[in-house]
Amino acid sequence: MTFLKKLALFGLTAALLFAAVACGEGGGETEPSTPSVVTPDTEAHYVEDTLHKVSVTDTGRAFITDTGSAYAVVAGESAAAKVAANFIVTHLLNATGTELPLLEDAAWSQNAKYIVVGDEELFAAAGLTMPQEDIGFTGYCIKSAGDSVFLAVNGAEGYQLAAIAFLREVVGYDMLSGDTVVYAKDGATLPDMEIVERPDFDYRQMSEPVGSVAQYGMGFTNNSIMMTVNGNQWHNSFQYLPPEDHAGDHPEWYTEDGRTQTSATNGQNPGQLCYTAHGDEASLQLMMETAYAKLKEVVLANPELSNITFTQEDNYDACTCQWCTAEKEKYGGSANGPVIKFLNQLAEWLEEDLGSGRRVTISFFAYRATESAPAERKEDGSYTAIDGIHCHPNVGVIIAPITATYSHSFYESVNASFADNIRAWSSVCDNIYMWLYETNFEHYLFPAGTWDTVAETYRFCKENNAVYMYNEGQWNQQNVSHFSKLKEYIDSRLMVNVNLNYAELVDAFFEGYYGEGGVYMREFFDGLQAHLKYLEQAYPAQVKGGYKDNIAVAAYWPKKLLDGWMELIDRAYAAIEGLRTTDPEQYAVYAGHIRLESVFPRYALLSLYEGSYSAEELRTMRTSFRDDCVSMNVTMLNEQVSLDGIYTTWGL
Repeated sequence: MTFLKKLALFGLTAALLFAAVACGEGGGETEPSTPSVVTPDTEAHYVEDTLHKVSVTDTGRAFITDTGSAYAVVAGESAAAKVAANFIVTHLLNATGTELPLLEDAAWSQNAKYIVVGDEELFAAAGLTMPQEDIGFTGYCIKSAGDSVFLAVNGAEGYQLAAIAFLREVVGYDMLSGDTVVYAKDGATLPDMEIVERPDFDYRQMSEPVGSVAQYGMGFTNNSIMMTVNGNQWHNSFQYLPPEDHAGDHPEWYTEDGRTQTSATNGQNPGQLCYTAHGDEASLQLMMETAYAKLKEVVLANPELSNITFTQEDNYDACTCQWCTAEKEKYGGSANGPVIKFLNQLAEWLEEDLGSGRRVTISFFAYRATESAPAERKEDGSYTAIDGIHCHPNVGVIIAPITATYSHSFYESVNASFADNIRAWSSVCDNIYMWLYETNFEHYLFPAGTWDTVAETYRFCKENNAVYMYNEGQWNQQNVSHFSKLKEYIDSRLMVNVNLNYAELVDAFFEGYYGEGGVYMREFFDGLQAHLKYLEQAYPAQVKGGYKDNIAVAAYWPKKLLDGWMELIDRAYAAIEGLRTTDPEQYAVYAGHIRLESVFPRYALLSLYEGSYSAEELRTMRTSFRDDCVSMNVTMLNEQVSLDGIYTTWGL
C-alpha cells in the first residue's frame, strides 16, 4: 500500500515576514572542520531492561476510507481518558479528514468497531486483562479484540503516551513541534496491536516553554507534577523554615543565621539550613517538626500530586559548623548525610499520616556543595553506601551536575567524575531524578553542541535507575534559535525510549520541519555541529562544552562562515517561495521556522562584525533583527539579561 505523507500546521494567526540581512564582504576563511560525529550503532550503549514490546500486524481491516469510517472512539470516565480520546479524534481528523464520533457508553461484541480509551468494563467484557509486566503509573497496553482496539493503563498519566502510540501506528503520527505534525500513513487500515510499553523515564519535563499543545502532543509530562511550597518548586528550603520567622529564636537552624558563609553566591538567597541544628538534638527535633507541619499542609492541599521538593537555596553554600563538618568527614566528604537523615524522618511521618492509599516522594538536590553522594567505590568499580545510609523509599535525589561537559556524553572520560557520582547515588537512593543542562546560560543567542550526545547521556541515566529527566534549556525564552527545536524533538522521543536512533530522529525532523528548505537547513546544521566540535579542539582551554563558556568571540565565528550560513538560510527561503501563493498558511509556518534559525548568525554578525557595515546598513539590520525577535518572543540575551538593553545601545 502506498501511504500519503501529510503535514498538519497549528496555531497560525498571521503570515510571517522576513527582512533580508545584507551580507558584507570580508572576514577570515572558514576553519577546516570534520563532519558531525554520531556514535555508530555498534558503539551505542543500548539499555536492555526497558519495556517496549510492540507487535503490530497488518490485517487489511478497513479503518478510514474515502467515504468515512465505521469506527467510533469510546472514552472512559476519567478526565485523562477523555483528554486522550479527544486527542485521538482530533489527529485522526487532521490526518484523514474523517471525524470519528466520540462515545461515552458502548456495548461490547466481537463485531463492534471501537477505539476504546480507558473503559474498564468494555476491556473486561472483551476478555482482556492487564499485562503482567510492570507498566507502573505511566505505562500502557494497547490490545486488539475482535474488530476493536483497547488502550488501557494503571495510572492516569499513561493515557497520553498510549494515545500517541496508537496514532503513530495507524496514521504515522509524529509531532515535531507544537505547530507541526507529520502523518506518514493514511489510516486506511487498522492493524492488530499487542503493545506493552513503559516510558524509560516516568517523568519527562521540558524546560523550554514549548506550550501546552506540544507538551501533550510530544509526550512531555505536565510541568505541574511537583507541588510548590509558597509558589516555589525549586530552591525552597527557606519556604519551609523562613529565616525571618525562626532565625531569631533558632539561629542553629541556619548557616550563620541564614546569611552566606562565603562570598561565592550568585545573587540568590544566601545561606542554607543546618541539618544538624549545630548539634542540638532537641532543637533538631523541633526543626523537623516545624518543617514537617508545612510539608504536610502542602501535601494535603494537593491530593492529586505525588511529588514534592525540599531543595536547598540556589547558592554555593553548605553548613560548615563543627557538627556538619564531622558528618561530612564520616560520609566521605559528602554533605548529604544530615540531609538524608532529616528527610527520611519527614518521609516516615508522612507515610504514617497518609496511610497505604497514597505515596508522595520528597526529593532534594545533589547540587553544587551537596553534589557528592555518601558512598564509596569498591574494588570492582561499583559503589556502596557509607555506614549503610540509604534514602527512605519515598525520598528522591535530584542530581544536577551543572559543571559537566554536555557536548560529550556521560560515558566519555571527560565526564567520568560526574558519571561516578551518579553511580554512587544509585547505591544510596532508589529514586534518581536527573537535572541536566543543554544551553549556554551566559549566551542564549549562541549555540551549545549537545544534540548528538544526549542519546548516550540519557542511556547512561536510565542504566543507573533514573526515573525523572529534566534537561534545562532556556527556560525563560519563549523561542530558542540555533536548532533548539530539534533538541526539543529529540528530547521528546528519547525520554520515552532511550534506545531510539539519534540519526534517524534528526533525519525525520529535517524532512518535515522546514519543508523544501530542509535540505539547506540540514547543511547549515551539519556545518554548525561540526564547527562546534572544531572549536573544542582548536580552543580547548576556552571552549569546553560547558554551561557558561564564553563562546561569543569573533575568532570563533569567522564572518565568512556566518555569511555562508546566512546564504543557506536565503536558499531555504527560496525553496519554499512557491508556497507563498499556493499555500500561504504552510509557507508562514516554514518561513517562521527558518527565520528563528536566522537569529543566531544574524546576532553574531551584528555583535561581532558591526564595523563591516555602513551606518545605514547597520541600522536596517538591527531594526530588522529587533522586530523579528519581538514578533517571535526572543527576549533574553542570557539567563538574567533581556535584549532590551542591547536595543538601547543600538539606539533603537
